[in-house]
Amino acid sequence: DPRTPAYPYPTDAEGRPTPTPSTHCGVDFGRARLVTRGEGAGQFFAAAGVLNQITAVDTRDLDVGWTITGRASDFTANGGTDRFGGSQLGWVPIVTEDTSGFVDSSGLYYDQLVLGGLAAEPNSQTRFSLGTGSVLAWAPEQAGLGVAIVDARLSLLIPVTADAGLYGSTLTITII
Repeated sequence: DPRTPAYPYPTDAEGRPTPTPSTHCGVDFGRARLVTRGEGAGQFFAAAGVLNQITAVDTRDLDVGWTITGRASDFTANGGTDRFGGSQLGWVPIVTEDTSGFVDSSGLYYDQLVLGGLAAEPNSQTRFSLGTGSVLAWAPEQAGLGVAIVDARLSLLIPVTADAGLYGSTLTITII
């Protein structure tokens, strides 16, 4: 958080700070199947996966809230010569867990409130597209302190015009 630059990084098992974010957290989409009915029939192959759970811990004394967003880069294969847009990836955000309400020793009640973002439809050019960035979850001001676990169900529409190959994309997750 740029407002609190002195906030400590996560630590490894030995207690050393680890400022480098996790990478290479793959998602298994299984085998894509041709869409044979409804919108996009014959135009796309469809695949589905699950985003690994993300844990957000907020212990800042400001309680300014936070937002987790995701943005997918283009899918590329064959050294980057073949590609299709990151907007072909969609998600349905899920708030798995957040800190439940409690009363502190002063008698004040506090309850973390974490809300899932809107679904981002695959093959979408809207403002909710993962190609341009989409909210996974958020906590409003005065309701963000605690531990929250979120994830998403992912769906991918691969254009039938995409050349064969092993495609990859980077899904960048940001929390502010």
